[in-house]
Amino acid sequence: MRTAPLLLAFGSITLAACPPPDIRLVNDAPVADLVVNAPEDDTGQRLGWSQQGQITWLNGSLTQDDNSVLDELDLAWSFDLLPDGSALADEAITPAGTLGFATFVPDVEGTYRVALTATDRFNEVSVPAIAVVQVTPPMDLTASLEWDTNRVDLDLHLVAPDGSYFGDTDCFSWNPNPNWGDPTSADDDPLLDGDEDGEGSGPYFEQIGLRQPPVGQYRVLVHHYLDHGLALGQDARAATPSVSIAAGGEVLEELVAPEPLLEDDVWIVGIIEWPGSFAAINQISDHDSEL
Repeated sequence: MRTAPLLLAFGSITLAACPPPDIRLVNDAPVADLVVNAPEDDTGQRLGWSQQGQITWLNGSLTQDDNSVLDELDLAWSFDLLPDGSALADEAITPAGTLGFATFVPDVEGTYRVALTATDRFNEVSVPAIAVVQVTPPMDLTASLEWDTNRVDLDLHLVAPDGSYFGDTDCFSWNPNPNWGDPTSADDDPLLDGDEDGEGSGPYFEQIGLRQPPVGQYRVLVHHYLDHGLALGQDARAATPSVSIAAGGEVLEELVAPEPLLEDDVWIVGIIEWPGSFAAINQISDHDSEL
């Protein structure tokens, strides 16, 4: 049975009693924002570039919500697309110490699409924000040698994966620019910059650079090739060289020979595991040994 509305009469005015208005809180979902750049870099890009084996920064710090601040939002990172051969899972994207940032390390070359969603305290979820990371081969491997004993000729050697010391794939003063890969490209070939003989005033410096190294193990050695004074009846001159290994302009390792080198000594510096790591051996051998 329907009931008639209650009428209230005040003099000549009659009012109908109405139910209270239905007032509800309107909550908009967060708006996720994602670019590729590190905290100290203000040039974020939706399409970023990185290298295999290199830490890659993701920036979601500009994600916004009308009813929450950034640290009240639940940020969820995931891969929307991985290149063929990648073994990464979403857990490989690690939140960084800076609010709204995360990192991952690409394991193969190719295109990575990363998604970011934000959930607020009312469980409203944002539309995913997408950034693309194009991963190129690791770049710019350099090995540098320095010493300061004059009239001593040291040679820096960078030996290709599966190559041999003093062989065709050993880059040094006698073979300063060997062809290691694609015969039509110089980017995968090492180049010796400088061939110091220890004459004149030091310090003396040699460097071998390789722009696009194929994945593999590269050996670094230093040979005490010649003591100019011995041929003149002078005392033997020892040298204590140092070597620096860098990738993409970042130094991986700096070492000093464990003892002074005399003529025909070979300092086995270590092995570069490309991309991106170095294992020191730091032992002294001799030129006639099997190296």
